Amino acid sequence: GVWVLCFVARYTAGYTVDWMKAKISFLPPVAIVILLATCVTTYLMSTLEHHEPFWLPTISETGNSPPESCIFTLGLSICSFILGFCTIVHYMKIADLFASLTPAPVYYIRLNIVCLVLGLLTSIGMPFVAAFQAQNVLVVHNIAAFLLFTSQLVYMWAITRIVYLYRRGLRVSDLVVRVKIVICLVNSAFYVGGFITLIGHAIIVRATGHPVI
Repeated sequence: GVWVLCFVARYTAGYTVDWMKAKISFLPPVAIVILLATCVTTYLMSTLEHHEPFWLPTISETGNSPPESCIFTLGLSICSFILGFCTIVHYMKIADLFASLTPAPVYYIRLNIVCLVLGLLTSIGMPFVAAFQAQNVLVVHNIAAFLLFTSQLVYMWAITRIVYLYRRGLRVSDLVVRVKIVICLVNSAFYVGGFITLIGHAIIVRATGHPVI
């Protein structure tokens, strides 16, 4: 549905990708606000309803039980749609730039396609994480979470590489590129830290038979 929306806006209505990107520039911040609001709301609801401990439950745990699980699924589904739409528009903008270059950068054209796939996998992973709660369908939840976090990390590094090399054609400032690199580094640190935490948690649970609260 997102792809059809982008296709119709670009080819049927005759709008350019630059026009589309300018008009939707507010959507990524909106998605971030919705995501943060969703996490805060589900945390407050899950702790006030005594479904989860007040002291730092995981994001997955705050979306385990109704009614907060309903809000969790709704919020992440909205974010998924927005980010999927933005991913496709960004892909189109870069693809248009590459189509105008001679010779065509074949490697980066393929990398742009890979970025599109990774971005859509990230978007697909979000509602799956929310819909299949950890306490109900742990295997599906964990697979979706791994897909989500791994895809978005690789996507961010790959798309930053493209933007860095072709920032002049994409009209992206050096400051924005530096910010992207910093975000990638911070994201990588959280990714590695999250895996270390999960491994430690699994070892403790295996040794004691009780989860760490």
